[in-house]
Amino acid sequence: MKLGRQSDIDSAAEHLKELAQNIDTEYMKPPAFLMVITAKYTAYIRPDGVYVVPLACLKP
Repeated sequence: MKLGRQSDIDSAAEHLKELAQNIDTEYMKPPAFLMVITAKYTAYIRPDGVYVVPLACLKP
């Protein structure tokens, strides 16, 4: 979850992509999607496929 600036979201997305590359897919399935949760902004999908979603969108 990132609460700050757009640069924080960009950094979080890059770290998620690095983490996803380190998953041993012989033993686990690759992630279905990557998502950065924010405190504000609108929900969108970045050009690299990472979802950016405000926390308020996750309520039941």
